[in-house]
Amino acid sequence: MAVASYLRAMTKTRSRHGSYLFQRGSIWWIRLRSPAGRTEKSLGTADKKEAELAALPLIAAHKAALLAAKPRVETVWTREFEPGLHVGLNGEKIYATLDQLHFLDEVPVRIEPNGVMVHRLVARGPLSAHTEFSMLDAAHGEAPPPRPKAPTKKGDDDAILDTYLDHRNLAGRFRAEAEATWATYKRLTNSKPLRHATRDDGRLLVKHFIDAGNKTATVVKKVGWLRAAVQLAIDEGKLTFNPFARIISEGNDEVRRKPLTEDNMATCKQHFADLSENDQLLFQVLATTGMRLGEAFQIDSEQTEREIRYCVVGTKTEASRRQSRSRRTCCHIYQRRSRGRCSVAMSKRRRNG
Repeated sequence: MAVASYLRAMTKTRSRHGSYLFQRGSIWWIRLRSPAGRTEKSLGTADKKEAELAALPLIAAHKAALLAAKPRVETVWTREFEPGLHVGLNGEKIYATLDQLHFLDEVPVRIEPNGVMVHRLVARGPLSAHTEFSMLDAAHGEAPPPRPKAPTKKGDDDAILDTYLDHRNLAGRFRAEAEATWATYKRLTNSKPLRHATRDDGRLLVKHFIDAGNKTATVVKKVGWLRAAVQLAIDEGKLTFNPFARIISEGNDEVRRKPLTEDNMATCKQHFADLSENDQLLFQVLATTGMRLGEAFQIDSEQTEREIRYCVVGTKTEASRRQSRSRRTCCHIYQRRSRGRCSVAMSKRRRNG
């Protein structure tokens, strides 16, 4: 029993995490791990200081071998022609040196580099496609694409906005604008809970949008998403105060567009024939109906009611939604281009009832 205990003590390994050195009995050894396997070697001394000195060249050689085995991108010069006289693809005579090509048939003789710099992957084994592309992009000075961020867990305040957007059945750019405004508020206030928010926090959001160059009407629309969401939460008993209500003063920075004068219209009519048929049709629609440019492009169909042909335009707000009747002048142009199908050129008439 005593002999067995002695043998176990002699072979017992005592090593510190991250260290190359360990002891077997009283003698210090070195352990090196590499892709080729593990190597253990006795340093032949019981003195730790001597063992550390003896291990230094072994550790240095080991690290150099690991660095050489690490996948890397090497830049090498690849020659197009070996030195000497050659014939090109088009039969031209080319004299090649180590680094230059001389095109002898041209006067004066054209000289170009004999080769290009090529990036080459060096690895001990196969690499994943992601690793290869990342290494080559870095070699060419291209930044790798940003890593996708893990989705953050939504809190109660996030649910308040989602509830409002779902309640209004909002999607597309309206929902995106509301969510972007909410993200801006959280960034400016360090995600301050709505139950602790004050009008000063709402004014901070307004100031941010004003400083960014937004008009007052645009700021009212952006902040309006949060004001409406909080108001719905107040109605449902989830909150008691709306920090986004009554925080924007009336501005006078709206853009007022001047109507065309008689001289402007005379100029337009003078050059009307210079327009293409599509642009002539568009001009007539805008001039005879008062539609916005975007409304004219939204027309994709027409309806008929009591033998009156019309289409529905105005999707910016519910109040702007209206019916517009077809005019013959525009229908004549459009029918000729669409083989009888008319869906534009309306006279403005708001829907009754």
